[in-house]
Amino acid sequence: MLRALSREAHLQLIRTAKREQPATMWIKDGRILDVYLRKWREAQIVIAGERIAYVGDKEPLVDERTDIIEAGGY
Repeated sequence: MLRALSREAHLQLIRTAKREQPATMWIKDGRILDVYLRKWREAQIVIAGERIAYVGDKEPLVDERTDIIEAGGY
């Protein structure tokens, strides 16, 4: 069950998605199923706290605390 987001967690998601705040985790070049295009594609998956903040082509803002997972080909 998902917990309700606090105001600060919600703002963290927005700031991370807009590349104004470093990501907690970056899954780099992972393969995802795009249900709209109905095909597999590579994408950047960006996590802020415990939630996905962004999935797309842009690389996130990172710092020394960002966990980076190289997922190319997976």
